Amino acid sequence: RFDLVLDQLDADRYLPPDSKTAPRGQAGEAPANPEKPDFRALRKLDAAGKFKLGRLKVANLTTTQASVEIVAKNGLVRIDPAAAQLYGGAYAGKISFDARKDVSIIKVDESLKGIEAETLLKDLNGQDRLAGTGNVDAKLTTAGLDINAMKAALSGTVKFSFENGAVRGVNIGRLIREAKAKLKGRQLPPDKEQLQTDFSEMSGSIRFKKGVGHNKDFVAKSPLLRVKGHGSADLNAETMNYRIEARVVGTAKGQGGADLKELSGVTIPVRVGGTFAEPTYGLDVAALAKVLAK
Repeated sequence: RFDLVLDQLDADRYLPPDSKTAPRGQAGEAPANPEKPDFRALRKLDAAGKFKLGRLKVANLTTTQASVEIVAKNGLVRIDPAAAQLYGGAYAGKISFDARKDVSIIKVDESLKGIEAETLLKDLNGQDRLAGTGNVDAKLTTAGLDINAMKAALSGTVKFSFENGAVRGVNIGRLIREAKAKLKGRQLPPDKEQLQTDFSEMSGSIRFKKGVGHNKDFVAKSPLLRVKGHGSADLNAETMNYRIEARVVGTAKGQGGADLKELSGVTIPVRVGGTFAEPTYGLDVAALAKVLAK
């Protein structure tokens, strides 16, 4: 039984070395299969207590005012409640880890409120594909002894909403303007704008089943565009297949809107595919050509 308080803890110091720096085998040797963890020892654990940290770093993410309550009995470990302040917002959740069978089951019910997405994603994986202030609610279940098995077994729902941000890597307004110029035999000058699509609001939900997430209600708003989307993302293959319908609104504001006045009210489909690391974007030029012909 315990009631512990720590000023600060850097948990990353106690994690295994990164695979890039881990020792490699001799040339020509096949890489050894990593051993799967054995959680049977948890079945004998009898513990209960509270844990508070002024500052906690784990997986390169930094939180403050973190607190958890833990109960472990007969192979079932519950963390409920868990709370922390991080990246301008707050985390709250509860997690259960069931090691009573050979394949462990993990359940999470978590929420993030008022999070600065850009700085969080930079610390988490070094990327900043999304900026804005967001809320995320997740209720997920998975099972397995390694990350691939856990991805394949993932099920549940995630709901999200963001304000005043941008999606980095694509400028949908620019895509439409470039296609429109080509159809009219012209070429746009080099783009000096950032490769991003600004938004004032963005929201949606994802339902996961066997590691594949399906979304039917994605919406986003900006001064130039109203966007709806639907599609899927496969965590196992790390690929996506998505369709966006971008409608140009009647304003000249935002991301080259003056060039798209004549397309006000028109909806143009955009395909999103490829991998998570290198997504691809393709505009339906045929649909745009029909509009311009009219």
